[in-house]
Amino acid sequence: MTFAYTPAQQSVQDRARAAADRHVRPAAQAIDAGGRIPDAVTTALAAEALWPAPDAVSALVVVEEIAAASPAVAASIALAGAVAGDAGLPGLRGFASAAGGSVSAEARVAVAGLALGIGRAALEEAIGVLKNAGARPKGSEQTPHWVLADAATEIDGARLLALKAAQTIGRGQAADAEAAMAQSFANLAAQKAVEAALRILGPEGYRQGTVLERLTRDQRAASLLTGTEEEPRAVAAAGTLPQ
Repeated sequence: MTFAYTPAQQSVQDRARAAADRHVRPAAQAIDAGGRIPDAVTTALAAEALWPAPDAVSALVVVEEIAAASPAVAASIALAGAVAGDAGLPGLRGFASAAGGSVSAEARVAVAGLALGIGRAALEEAIGVLKNAGARPKGSEQTPHWVLADAATEIDGARLLALKAAQTIGRGQAADAEAAMAQSFANLAAQKAVEAALRILGPEGYRQGTVLERLTRDQRAASLLTGTEEEPRAVAAAGTLPQ
């Protein structure tokens, strides 16, 4: 499937990306190290009037763009009240699991957007390292560039599935199944993206304070926001298999 944003949705994406670059990305390391989101960041994002988003597609777009800069900030604006717990801490450690509770399709799509942003950030970090090193794909190689291409393909596929789910919100059990599929696939795609980036960077990617060290924690935490990783798969199965 293909997807084209409306002019309004494209405007939201452009504004969210600019806001992430201006307000969130410069503070991401301090947020993770300090254990809180500075009031200045929260105030600046509120002034951008990006949230609540006008529709589910725009909401997904906003969450992904902010999550690519800081998953903790994206979680704080998108999931507070939708998933149990408080989203004020980095690494999503401020969230309690919603296991055993009801999770809305909107929350599942938001979690998918969170995962997409994490996966995208991991790929961008690895690609940036390769570019700075002057590394380029070539025949038989020790650096497995193809793992990044594979991960990027899965992130793009997960984004299309999440956009489709966002469009179906409000249509009953079928919408719940679509949202659960999107959440599950986006989490898996983000995991593969982080693993691909770590394969490129090696042990340096685990050094405390690095982008990938944070994203490794964030990805795992995001995958457990609604309970076990099997939980959205069970919801998807209930909505798609014959009764």
